[in-house]
Amino acid sequence: MDLRPADKTPRARLTGISPSEPIKTEPRGREIIEDAGRAVALGAVLLPVAGVLVRYIAFSAGQTVNHPLSLALAASPIELVATGFVSLVPGLLALPFIAAWTYFAPIQSRIDSLSGQLAQIRNRLKDNKAQAEHLGTVTKAQVQRLNTWPVWCERAARITN
Repeated sequence: MDLRPADKTPRARLTGISPSEPIKTEPRGREIIEDAGRAVALGAVLLPVAGVLVRYIAFSAGQTVNHPLSLALAASPIELVATGFVSLVPGLLALPFIAAWTYFAPIQSRIDSLSGQLAQIRNRLKDNKAQAEHLGTVTKAQVQRLNTWPVWCERAARITN
């Protein structure tokens, strides 16, 4: 138990580390070696399991043997690791494409929504063009009426005042 007085700084309250103590960091190379060791250990455990699973599925689907699990387990550990690795290769080859797909999927959905908005704008422009063509057929009498409208407004204003 630490009997030193508690620091009042925000860093000490959040992390429990006093500013006077140096922060201990491990060298970066050691982390890489540890991560590689974990990956190798995980592969050493999971690749034979994947090999047994693939062999069991293959023997069950083929329906040529009576006991597919015992036959799947009968292979040597090296064969099971090789079978497990070979079964993972298609997934490893597809991994970059899956990553690219997940990266570009939001962009594609945004493009789709924008194309819908562009279609709406095109429809509005067509409607406005049709209205403009209709306005182009205005007769001279209608133009004169529109031109004399301010005169009528002035007369009405004089009468009401």
